[in-house]
Amino acid sequence: MIPAFTYGLAGLKAARTSFAARSQNIVNAYTPGYQAAEPIQTATPNGPIVTVNQPPANQVTGTQPQAPLDLLGNNVNLPEEVVGSKLAEISYKASLAVLKTASEIEEETLDLLA
Repeated sequence: MIPAFTYGLAGLKAARTSFAARSQNIVNAYTPGYQAAEPIQTATPNGPIVTVNQPPANQVTGTQPQAPLDLLGNNVNLPEEVVGSKLAEISYKASLAVLKTASEIEEETLDLLA
């Protein structure tokens, strides 16, 4: 049962990290020069991990925006950030379900042994 707890906790941490990065991007969407953090999830033998790539902020000058959402010299894509936040929420709930199931299995196993 220990691996299930390890995977569940790793999933919770990964989802939390991803959600925090996405939230930071949404909050700073209209901050001139802000560069969106990019949460990158990777699989490991002990469960998923998320690292966050945070590029340095741009100096806002009189340059033309590259895209409609790039009006302030940043690269925040609000629809992408909202979807990423929702995926992090779903991942968090799935990890909680893994922990709950592992706990129930452990409890039933101990009851059988008693």
